[in-house]
Amino acid sequence: MGFYQGLITKQSCVLCFETVKFCVYKTCESSFVVNDNRCLCCAVKLSSNLNLCGECLSHSPAFYKIYVLYDYSHACTQPIKQFKFNHQLCIGDYFAHQLYGLYRLIIKDNGNYDVIIPLPISRVCIKERGYNQTHELLRIIAKKLDKDFHHYLCQWCKSIFA
Repeated sequence: MGFYQGLITKQSCVLCFETVKFCVYKTCESSFVVNDNRCLCCAVKLSSNLNLCGECLSHSPAFYKIYVLYDYSHACTQPIKQFKFNHQLCIGDYFAHQLYGLYRLIIKDNGNYDVIIPLPISRVCIKERGYNQTHELLRIIAKKLDKDFHHYLCQWCKSIFA
């Protein structure tokens, strides 16, 4: 082991604190839940085996499909909060790699996309958190895709909702 390798601290899982390579232990990762019974347009959880919720049936959004990596519930909430509010960028790196894996599955079935548009974050949230976590996720994904990342797409634009 080289001198510098000895200085690198071991990383531990953010949930169980076991030593890991990538911030979430595989056993803990398996506790992250994905509810497949969702509206195909807006991803709201559905109680029946329908494809669309009532809101999307009556007022169709400008997009036709949304993808969900994990439900924001149970074990998944803690690492997301640590990433968003405690600047735990290693957790963002973990989620970015998971999102990249989901993206690879999506393009395998549907072809490549020209652009990925993030859900914008308001200036109030950026001030509260100290940084734009969406920017951090997409920066990593863009690098893995060897694509340009346009940070201005991560900004809240009031005129869209006027």
